[in-house]
Amino acid sequence: HHPHIHSLRDADVKSLESVKQFLDEDTFIKCRYIIQEIDRVQRAAKFLRANDLKNFGQLMYETHWSLSKDYEVSCAESDLLVTIAGENPEAVLGARQTGGGFGGCIIVLIKKVSVKEFSSMVRKKYVATFKKEPDFYSINLSEGVHEITSLMAST
Repeated sequence: HHPHIHSLRDADVKSLESVKQFLDEDTFIKCRYIIQEIDRVQRAAKFLRANDLKNFGQLMYETHWSLSKDYEVSCAESDLLVTIAGENPEAVLGARQTGGGFGGCIIVLIKKVSVKEFSSMVRKKYVATFKKEPDFYSINLSEGVHEITSLMAST
């Protein structure tokens, strides 16, 4: 139907909508998730380059809820943690499940001054709901993957 589209990376939601009648509902929803996630990643990169953490955080929430509802790879524990994060906009800019899906880890973009208080509150709600302790890991961002353009010779 669209000879220029070779993968979902080449598609947009409008082109997907035009072939919806040929897809079962689950396939359509999963394809739409992928197309939308590609767009979110591209927008996220722009927001990060502009140091726009507020909009970046909103994309984190969008990704999580799409993973949960559309791609169906979340769980009650992950959804609760992201819900709690979203209820605290004064401390948290964004949150989402990360990793392989079906639980695991939530990454939370939180103001440094709020970490201790927020973690304590999350622990209480999590234990009250699931009767088990969550683990918390603080991370420091680094330059990440980058090209090394020169090496010093050792003597």
